[in-house]
Amino acid sequence: MNDITTPIEKNNQRVLTSYQLAEAYGTDNKAISYNFNGNKEHFTAGKHYFVLTGDEMRAFRDFHDLPKNLNKIYLWTESGALLHAKSLNTGKAWQVYEFLVDTYFRYKELTADKAIAEISEALAEADTTITNVIALSSDIFAENEELLELLKEKQYTDVVSYGEQRTLKALTKEVITDIFVSKYTAAFRIVGQSAYNQLWGDFRSHFTVNSYRCTPKYRFDEAYHFIECWEPSMEMLDKANEVDDGFQRYLARYFDDYDNDNYEQLVAEYPEILEDYINAVRSSSERPY
Repeated sequence: MNDITTPIEKNNQRVLTSYQLAEAYGTDNKAISYNFNGNKEHFTAGKHYFVLTGDEMRAFRDFHDLPKNLNKIYLWTESGALLHAKSLNTGKAWQVYEFLVDTYFRYKELTADKAIAEISEALAEADTTITNVIALSSDIFAENEELLELLKEKQYTDVVSYGEQRTLKALTKEVITDIFVSKYTAAFRIVGQSAYNQLWGDFRSHFTVNSYRCTPKYRFDEAYHFIECWEPSMEMLDKANEVDDGFQRYLARYFDDYDNDNYEQLVAEYPEILEDYINAVRSSSERPY
């Protein structure tokens, strides 16, 4: 638990990285990732976790020691840590979760007087802001109604820029890779392209476009969130799990001391075994294991 002595905060609440959570619960980062991907329907972004990418990720890296090849990081809230404890369901996970709640997450309590004062101040500021906005809006509509109509029309006809297209495409690659943990797994090699096709098919149906390049510019944030939260069908996940389980049994035929922990090492050292397995799966309706 030494790694959580320096608090991390996001949106005025304390959070833990996947590495910190894994160390606290006595497991590894891969287990946290598998646990999240296998139970995504129970996790809500902004409530149970935050995802840092791009500039936000780089700013976070300036103050925290992270692996160089990491391009995004998950930060888990108190409720997110609870979901992981429920999923892991071990005595240590529950014991550690209670410790985190008592000593890490609930680190301060506002007094009733202070809370009331802060709420009153916020309401007063909100009333003033709303009044100013209404007055300003009335002036704008009165003096520039024609201009606003033109801007509104342009908003609905402009499509995402080339840079925004690249952002959506890069995010899709990250999401698909995360689902299969790594692009070097057997499941990614065999099922990955189908996952891409399914994601873009769902995207086109949701936004009623022929291509993500035709996404209306004003819906870029919505498109980003759609891709970030997208999940493959259960049928595809079942097929991916079946492929990876089959490859692990396939590896066990070659190595007497094989276990799941040296999966990536063996694939890196003996890529021809993975290629043989993939070729066997693609060329035969029978399972090669």
